[in-house]
Order: sequence, then C-alpha cells, then structure tokens
Amino acid sequence: MTDMSQEEICKIRASQFRFIFQSSHLVPFLTVEDQLMLMLNVSETKTSKCEQKEEVTTILKLVGMDHRKNAYPSSLSGGEKQRVAIGRAIIHKPKMLFADEPTASLDSTRSREVMTLIHNLTKELKITTLLVTHDEEMLSYADHVITMKDGLILNTRGL
Repeated sequence: MTDMSQEEICKIRASQFRFIFQSSHLVPFLTVEDQLMLMLNVSETKTSKCEQKEEVTTILKLVGMDHRKNAYPSSLSGGEKQRVAIGRAIIHKPKMLFADEPTASLDSTRSREVMTLIHNLTKELKITTLLVTHDEEMLSYADHVITMKDGLILNTRGL
C-alpha cells in the first residue's frame, strides 16, 4: 500500500472495509429497507433498482430483519437496530469488518444474538472481522484473541 496513491487507498477503504459501531447510527427518517438501499446507491457499482431490492431483501433475511423492512429506527429495539447496522455493513460483502463494541448498549441476551449473527455471517460470507470489546463473554465467538492494556499487547490466543 505504500506505493499506492491516496485515491487508490481511498477506493480500497471504501470497497473493502466496513464498520459496525456501538451505536447503530441509522438515519432516523429512512426505513430499514431504505437504510440498505442507501448503501447500494452510494456504491460505485451501479445496479438496477430491481437488483438492489433483491440484494436488500437477501441481506435483511440474513440478519433476520426482513419482517421489519418498512419500520423506522425509532420503532426498533437496540438489537434490531444493530442487526440493521450489520446488514448495512455487509451489503457490499467487504473483505474486512471492523466492529467497535457492537454489543455495548445491549442486554446479555441481545448481545449473544448479535455476536452469533456476526460470527455466522463472518464465516458464511468469508469476511475477516476485527472486534473490539471489553466484555470477556464475547471472546468465545473469536478465533483469535489479542488482549491489550494501556496500548500494550499482554496476551495472544489462537494465533
């Protein structure tokens, strides 16, 4: 990458990396379906509306939110919002998914559901996921664990 231009690096970042944050950051005036359609519309790869709808339907089924496609964020639970955020993050089938405390605002049951979903999608879609968490219970979903404290690596497991 050191030989790449800023433009080339930006294209790779935009096409290969996606993020899931602690908060879902959903657009309040867009439906669940529209949240994912927005991601397809800002993509460099242009597809027909029909193809986009099919892709959105497929992703919403994968994340278990197809039954709420016409709902607005204000009517969704925290777990549902995170499922939509996950769908939005994976719709382009990125190579790398960064998840920053994706279960921080969820209760333990919803946290396990979201982590199971991320774990299963990571395997199914062959996406590398880098998860940051303070919740040691979430470590059971990881293939590799790097423990850090104050910026220093203390331990590695599964490497």
